Amino acid sequence: MRLGWSQKVTNEKQPDRNLLQQVILNKLQLFGQMCGLNYGREIKSFVTGIMDGKHKVGRPHREWADDVLDRCKASLQELNYCAHDRTKW
Repeated sequence: MRLGWSQKVTNEKQPDRNLLQQVILNKLQLFGQMCGLNYGREIKSFVTGIMDGKHKVGRPHREWADDVLDRCKASLQELNYCAHDRTKW
C-alpha cells in the first residue's frame, strides 16, 4: 500500500474481511494440514495431546484448538475425520 508513517488509514479503506476472521481461517487451514500428518510428528501430538504436569491455580488458559472447536461446533475426533475429506473441509 506504500503508506508513510505519518499517514492515517481509516477502516473504510481496509479489506472486507476483518483480522479475527483471517486468523480463524488460517487456524482452520493449519488444523486441516495437521490432521494429515503422522502421529509421530511433534506438532500433531502437541495440539491433539494432553500435557502432563501440575496445573496452575485459577482459570485454565485458552488452548489453540479451542478456537477451532468453537468455530466448527464439533469434537476433535469428528473434525479430524472430516479434515481427511477435502471436499467437506
